[in-house]
Amino acid sequence: MILEVEFSSVDFICISDEGARLRLFAEMGERRGGVVRCNEGSLMSYFVDESLLTRSGHQLSHLIFMIGEEVIDVISADEPKVLVGDACG
Repeated sequence: MILEVEFSSVDFICISDEGARLRLFAEMGERRGGVVRCNEGSLMSYFVDESLLTRSGHQLSHLIFMIGEEVIDVISADEPKVLVGDACG
């Protein structure tokens, strides 16, 4: 199965290795793939503070994509378009 996620705009993106996100993986248990919505975490607070409060957590969504050994954090004001496809074409 292939999951394609398309954002019309992205305010923040961060790609990190699982070794830098040990707390997240510990909280997720055995799951090693998935998408998590986290709107009240420290990354969202950091982003709002860095914007000098010109952005609000209420306007934004924080999605965490856990893909194998990589974690991709995306903060966006827009909900993504999600398409599911077959890996075999």
